[in-house]
Amino acid sequence: MKSVLFVCDLNICRSQMAQAITNEVYGSDYIADSAGLFTTQGRPMSYDARAALTRHGYDKDKLRTQISKPLTRELVSKSDIVVGVTSAHAEKIAERYPEFKDKITTFKAGISVPADYDENAHDECFFALCREIEKLLYPDGSKWRSK
Repeated sequence: MKSVLFVCDLNICRSQMAQAITNEVYGSDYIADSAGLFTTQGRPMSYDARAALTRHGYDKDKLRTQISKPLTRELVSKSDIVVGVTSAHAEKIAERYPEFKDKITTFKAGISVPADYDENAHDECFFALCREIEKLLYPDGSKWRSK
């Protein structure tokens, strides 16, 4: 089983959503974690991100256990794949930890921060993450034959 680490700014929305999606949908092949470039330890997933995942069938109680954590060398070193949610995130990770540049990547379509209190924006973020995670982890379309 491969490990994947998703990284964004605060680790309260996009990267935590990606973690939840990967563990739920691709948990037989991958184990996911997430971290933030500019965060502190212990912040809960944003209400809007948690609500979007819940609307799409994810367990809200399980999501409450996900908390933010700052990106560390240890997290990067123990991960097989490190994904910057945008190319700017991937560049910042590579600047901090150049020795791991071969395992750092990004989504082809950068995932922007959804507007607060905007249900549609968070649903769009959810669907964009679903598409990009599958393309990244299964570029040949082998998981869902979606190529």
